[in-house]
Amino acid sequence: MNQLRCCSIYVTLKYLLFVQASLVSACQQDKYFRSRNGITCCKLCNPGEHVEMECRDGQATVCKPCTTGFYSDVADNSKTCTSCTKCEQVVAKNCTSTNDTQCTCEDGHLCANRECTKCVKSTVCPKGKELLKLGDFDYIYECKNCSTNTYSDTEGGRCQNLTVCEKLGKKETSPGNSTHNTICGPIAPLPLGNPESLAPYLSVIIVASPLLLIFLISCLWKRNIEYITPMTMNQMENMLSCPLSKEEKGDLPIQAMDNKASKQSLSVIV
Repeated sequence: MNQLRCCSIYVTLKYLLFVQASLVSACQQDKYFRSRNGITCCKLCNPGEHVEMECRDGQATVCKPCTTGFYSDVADNSKTCTSCTKCEQVVAKNCTSTNDTQCTCEDGHLCANRECTKCVKSTVCPKGKELLKLGDFDYIYECKNCSTNTYSDTEGGRCQNLTVCEKLGKKETSPGNSTHNTICGPIAPLPLGNPESLAPYLSVIIVASPLLLIFLISCLWKRNIEYITPMTMNQMENMLSCPLSKEEKGDLPIQAMDNKASKQSLSVIV
């Protein structure tokens, strides 16, 4: 009998825990929170407010606006608002009920932490170095040498990449270092042994050659039609036709023709 009673109590407790878990999981966490009894879903207070009284017995959550000097930038179930940040030097943006204060530093100073609530005097690095910020939350600053192939030629400047004269098609006249940039001279002559430098010129030649060839062929073709063809046709006519004698053409005078005829007749008589 006692065992049966214990089993029934155990089953009842498991059932209640299951129901409670189901109700809790049904609460939208971006809009509601679980009340103290672990069953009721209470509505979160909006940004700029805090919870004054949790929901209970069908009564909704009671929220109250944040007072001056406090803020709440998210919807939550906090009983209090967060105190506004106080700036050490310059207030960039005043605190409101929904946003914290934004701080900055005066000229010649740098932020000493992420919120910039504290400031430190800026360090001016010499040539060949740049100022480096170290830390994730609290910051410290130190001058660091420019890395390889970079330079800084001014005090308090940033390291920049050295100029590569070859990429500009120029010749290097003075190499660069950590404090001076590379100096480039006039345009460098084309290196014959470098295929990469010849590639642009070869591509132009390859594209232009067929066009130039077509242009020359068209010019010669027109010249043949205008000058060579008429002469060739006249020569062909002379070759195909039978040439006429001077008498047939009528080039000799009549007297000459009569004398030639009389001579021919005399030669026959003799």
